[in-house]
Amino acid sequence: MKLSAQVAYNTMIQIIGKVISTILGLVAIAIMARYLRETGFGQYTTIITFLSFFGIMADFGLTLITSQMMSQPQANQEKLLNNLFSLRLVSAIIFLGLAPLIVFFFPYAMIIKVGVTITSLSFFFIALNQILVGFFQKKLIMIVVSAAEVVSRMILLGGIILAAWQNLGLLSIMIATVISSVVSFIMHYSFARRFIRIKWQIDLTVWREIIKKSWPLGLTIVFNLIYLRADILILSLLKSQNEVGVYGAAYKIIDVLTALPFMFAGLILPILSLAFASRDTDRFNRVLQKALNVMFMLAAPLIIGAELVAEPLMVLVAGKNFPSHVTLPFF
Repeated sequence: MKLSAQVAYNTMIQIIGKVISTILGLVAIAIMARYLRETGFGQYTTIITFLSFFGIMADFGLTLITSQMMSQPQANQEKLLNNLFSLRLVSAIIFLGLAPLIVFFFPYAMIIKVGVTITSLSFFFIALNQILVGFFQKKLIMIVVSAAEVVSRMILLGGIILAAWQNLGLLSIMIATVISSVVSFIMHYSFARRFIRIKWQIDLTVWREIIKKSWPLGLTIVFNLIYLRADILILSLLKSQNEVGVYGAAYKIIDVLTALPFMFAGLILPILSLAFASRDTDRFNRVLQKALNVMFMLAAPLIIGAELVAEPLMVLVAGKNFPSHVTLPFF
């Protein structure tokens, strides 16, 4: 199969998987918003946002660098993946282990602090998953990633429905989040072992090379997270969880809308990396230009369409419990 056909096939698989998982995710958000109401949903949003900062510090560009480094000519893929996986394991333990300790110094309600402690396990398995996703991106076999995402969303949705039906509370939803992440990791790990024997490996020379390549990307991601998520963190400290819930519900829709461009970029990155490493300037420029054209074609309808249907969309997703004047926070 030609490279362009492989990219098109994997993009289509991801789109199908993303459509299914997005529908499941929107249903999950709708049930959570109606069950938890504004205050409970605000607590959920605060937990996820707080952990996002530690998750990014644990990542620090390793996710993006995985497919890039493995696409280089003459790369020892097994050695590289094992070192990347081991480095990610160490960083995830350090940074995500700090989150449950640091949160107790914040003026949050106890349910939020306990929620951060529980959900840090979910972020831990997500962190390990992301390295394997980079490997599958390089191999252009994203059907595994799509299948794992759909299955994990189904488990999460089932957990949320059970929590709402039995009135089990917010913490039971966070436990369901952990279970869904564990199942997703098991699926990724099991399939990856068909290609590479994953094991603990520390080669300090490789680690230094990884860190050297990843830190500029990691720093960019950190600044991007501050730009996108610091508002929710500040809001959670200055305002009530009721207001955080209203704001967070709108941002959940933004997260759904922006998933497709990131997914497409993840597929293009290995191809650009290989062309750059091979000094194939013509191919690099051609692929980059086509990718930018697709991004522009996606961006305009998303921005304009979302603004036009913001209010009815929020009422549809979050229900009438949330204020009817809520709009999507693009600006």
